[in-house]
Amino acid sequence: MKKNNGLIIFTVLSLLALSVGAFASESGVGGKPSAFFPVTLFEFAPVPEGTVIEHDYPVRNRGTADLEIFRISSD
Repeated sequence: MKKNNGLIIFTVLSLLALSVGAFASESGVGGKPSAFFPVTLFEFAPVPEGTVIEHDYPVRNRGTADLEIFRISSD
């Protein structure tokens, strides 16, 4: 279960990083957005199979343009 959660976390963060990079190249005037993840790993406690668990990952924009995230996926 922990291995799957780590894979999901890695996938979500990778997709976020890729989407930010793709849209950053499109923004010309006004600077660029810069996504910052203060927390990149969270260890979930063991739970019974089938239990829905959630965790929020803060994302901060350290750039000078608006940071737009259009899609996030965990698979």
